[in-house]
Amino acid sequence: MKLLAFAGRSGSGKDTCADMLPDYVNVKFAAPIKVMLVAYLEYMNVPSGAIDRMIDGDLKKVTYADFGGKTPQHAMQTLGDWFRGELDEDILLDCFNYKARSYNNVVCSDARKQNEVDLIKRMGGKTAMVIRDLEEYGNHATETEVDTLVVDFTIDNNDTLEYTAIQVEEFKGT
Repeated sequence: MKLLAFAGRSGSGKDTCADMLPDYVNVKFAAPIKVMLVAYLEYMNVPSGAIDRMIDGDLKKVTYADFGGKTPQHAMQTLGDWFRGELDEDILLDCFNYKARSYNNVVCSDARKQNEVDLIKRMGGKTAMVIRDLEEYGNHATETEVDTLVVDFTIDNNDTLEYTAIQVEEFKGT
């Protein structure tokens, strides 16, 4: 299996980099959490187009009444904290490991914690930090700890998409 992972803060371009690898399946550590939120939002009769935008799009940082005035991103972070704290620190790692082994070419666009990066490396994969200058950063642990991750490669996503694509190809070939 070929395995590549992108780490970085929210909005840095991790998904954009993953999308530049069309022969790879994107397996995310947060996928089980997102599936749970989708089920909740479907139960609340939120239109599917809005759900997609709330989970992975432009509405994930917008407050929503059915999340107690919090954002979908906050709900995902809180569920992740609960999973790791109340069930098992490695539960999302185990889910990722199980799912990733189903494919030949895997990209992960949401590595945010050192134990996630370490798992990628134990599985024979490579990791890259995606850097982008943003005016605002979140203060959740998955945002603040990302700057301390030990990775194999750095992608500067402050230029054109073409330049980012060149760096993604270089990372893929290392």
